[in-house]
Order: sequence, then structure tokens, then C-alpha cells
Amino acid sequence: MEPSSDLLRNPARLAALIERASLVVTDAENDPRVCDNPAIPDLEVKAYLGVPPTLPSGHVIGSLGAIDRTPRARSDADLRCLGDAAEIVMREIRLRLRAPFVIPIAI
Repeated sequence: MEPSSDLLRNPARLAALIERASLVVTDAENDPRVCDNPAIPDLEVKAYLGVPPTLPSGHVIGSLGAIDRTPRARSDADLRCLGDAAEIVMREIRLRLRAPFVIPIAI
């Protein structure tokens, strides 16, 4: 199943990124923010939870999300868990940016 290219241009996800807010969708087929997105039926999305990985400067660099094929409410613990994962991603990016450039030498 190929994801729709619209998944990356979804206005609800874009608004969440701009606002630096999490996006919680418990029933994608009936949520007016995302129900018209062709990716919803393409990917059989019923629920979505997304958080924006953010640089220390406050710039958002993307979205880390979880898709579910069953409509469901998300708990605060779910949101914290995904937020923790976004922080881990950002920590890894910062570590790689600080690492010296090393050219591997074959022996």
C-alpha cells in the first residue's frame, strides 16, 4: 500500500507543526481536520497521534507520529511516551551534529 503524497501536506499536521502542538486524532474518518485527506483511507488510518520534534531554538523540524487502524482515545501517558521518543530523536540529531567528521579508513 503506497502512502498518498498528501500525507506530508495535510493542513492539520502542518498547523500542528506551526503551532508547535501535538495532534491527537481519535477517529480520523469523522475528524474534520483530517477526514478529507486521501491518506486516511489509503493507509486505513483510524487514529493518529503526532508530536513535533523541536530544536532548542524552538524551530520544529518535522513530526513524529503513530498511526492506528482502530479508532481510540489516547491517554496522557501515550502522548508523553511519544514526546519522549521525539526528545530522543532530537538528542541523537544534536549528538551527530556535534560529532567530528571522520573519514573511515579501510585496513
